[in-house]
Amino acid sequence: MPELELDFHPTEILILSAIGKPGDRTFFLRGGNREQTVTLRIEKFQVQMLAVGAAQFLMELKNRFPDLEEPVSSYDERRMVLEPPIDPLFHIAEMSMGYDIENDLVVLIFEEGKADDAGAQKPSVVRFWCTRSELAGLAAWTAELVSRGRPTSAETDENQKPEDGFLPRNNGHKH
Repeated sequence: MPELELDFHPTEILILSAIGKPGDRTFFLRGGNREQTVTLRIEKFQVQMLAVGAAQFLMELKNRFPDLEEPVSSYDERRMVLEPPIDPLFHIAEMSMGYDIENDLVVLIFEEGKADDAGAQKPSVVRFWCTRSELAGLAAWTAELVSRGRPTSAETDENQKPEDGFLPRNNGHKH
């Protein structure tokens, strides 16, 4: 039995946001319903994987179930703001998705790191059930959010250095 298992079916709130300056941001995913919300810490590469994985998952659903209506991938950036307190329940270690064809809902499953000790409790898990359109909107938003990070080396002018002197192509070194 997991240490904590939460199932938000359906999810009324699903927010992905970053706190901090580009290059030094911390990402959080908050979801739940009017009675309870949880915040999870998520790494930037996981956010990128979520955006790509969600888009691929939706495409696979469309190929598998051609009669499904195309989801609308819109989001309201004003709703993607985290209100304090920001106290993550756990740091996401694993992510997966599933689909319930009967209810036309997607489930996003997030797990914390696995316990090393054989006698330890299983990791906590949180499931957010949402529509395909909500997932498409989340995928579009996450791609936008990640793109707002520090510029890549191709975007940085050779003669122009950021205020702190660090260039992404130098992997954090000034020289």
